[in-house]
Amino acid sequence: TREDLDVLVPACVEMFTAEVGVSPVVGGAGAAYRARIAEIVQDRRSFARIDDDVVVFKAEVGAVAQGVCQVQGVWVDRAFRGRGLSESGMAAVVRLARSDIAPVVSLYVNDYNTAARKAYRAVGFREQGAFVPVEFTTGRLDTAVYARETLAPGDRIEGPAIVTQLDATTLIEP
Repeated sequence: TREDLDVLVPACVEMFTAEVGVSPVVGGAGAAYRARIAEIVQDRRSFARIDDDVVVFKAEVGAVAQGVCQVQGVWVDRAFRGRGLSESGMAAVVRLARSDIAPVVSLYVNDYNTAARKAYRAVGFREQGAFVPVEFTTGRLDTAVYARETLAPGDRIEGPAIVTQLDATTLIEP
């Protein structure tokens, strides 16, 4: 709720800073960042477990379009990591997102975040691909990477994309 912003925003800042390497509140952007978090809370797309004014687990739904929503900002307080809270928290987020926001729930996770990837698999997520920056004549674009063996007959992929297999790599331009 909006009453939780004073404890929620610092957790959001900590997660963002750890993920991106730069605080979202530098250069006087604190009010704008807080307003964005308040908007997500108001839209009922913020999920958190708060115990005694400590955010133990949090996640938000950022983008929503055409029956799909994307979870972002998943975070567990350092003091509570290793206890399975990300799995139970994500299971609850997925259940609520599917019932209240969109029937399909997606997320992005860094390949080096093995603990998060394990937790997401445990609640039913499966890896669909990866993104890499590719330089095209129109400029640098984040480009999806797919393993051909994970694609089913009839799957349609829009560019930019890269499809890899043992003996070939196919570039699909934008």
